[in-house]
Amino acid sequence: MNAAIATPASELSALFSAVRPGAPVIAGELTLVPLFRPFDDAWGPDADLLEEGLARGRTTVTEVNESGVVARVRVHHTGERPLLLVDGEQILGAKQNRVVNASFLVAAGVTVDVPVSCVERGRWHATTGSSFIASETTLSGSARFEKLKRVTTSVSSGRGYDADQSEVWRDVDSYLSRSQVASATSSYADGYARRRSEIDGRLAALAPQHGQIGVAAFRGEQLLGCDLFGSPALYARGHGKVLRGLLADVADVATGPTSRPLERLAEALGALAGADVARATGPGGGETLHGVAGGLSVGAVVLRGRVYHAAIAG
Repeated sequence: MNAAIATPASELSALFSAVRPGAPVIAGELTLVPLFRPFDDAWGPDADLLEEGLARGRTTVTEVNESGVVARVRVHHTGERPLLLVDGEQILGAKQNRVVNASFLVAAGVTVDVPVSCVERGRWHATTGSSFIASETTLSGSARFEKLKRVTTSVSSGRGYDADQSEVWRDVDSYLSRSQVASATSSYADGYARRRSEIDGRLAALAPQHGQIGVAAFRGEQLLGCDLFGSPALYARGHGKVLRGLLADVADVATGPTSRPLERLAEALGALAGADVARATGPGGGETLHGVAGGLSVGAVVLRGRVYHAAIAG
């Protein structure tokens, strides 16, 4: 992958300029801001999410071969619409648990090897045969958005979708330590399981709102990150996945509610609307966009001018 020439992305500019925030909600140590975009019913792409494709038999995710490769998994999709893999979502089983390094689309009828990172350092043997199952959650917010920053640097410098495996393992170890979990295989999933009942309880009170396309999360005065989907229908089905990751976070230091979250969010989206991005052909179809502006990183996947998913790291 050659170093990409950074240019403005009209797709991201249009999306970020049109986003409108809703009323902030306090969820533990996070301040969550629902994000909306006014548009008619004809606007907005749709796709199968991973858990949907797997459940309906339209999608398979396996090791690339019998021996397996840590940094890649093989995805086959036969649905009528493309498959959307969400940045940082976790897949379980096969030889070891992984997370997807960026948001990708996989076109119908395509088999493709997708860049991933290991989040279970101490296992390399099959527990579910060669196939993976969906976790329906992403990596914790802090670890996920730090990964996005590293992938953005990697893509922009022509090194592909590299999340720096050693840093991912360091983030997982830190999460397990903060969660006070001893995992025999150094598995992120073990730390998440410790907090699952608390996460599910908070998630139950955070249903997606009509017309919502995304969410921004603040911890104290820091914008932790944002997720934006291409349509309300797509967000409503991905809502639980990204919220579970955000709610799974464990802060090092207690923080209070965010002051001026709407102003801070407007500043962030304004900076990124004019950002230059590295545009690359996605492994399964569409294009990926990665860029930096105002100390923020953004990664997105687009097809025919439409943003299917964008993630922002604060």
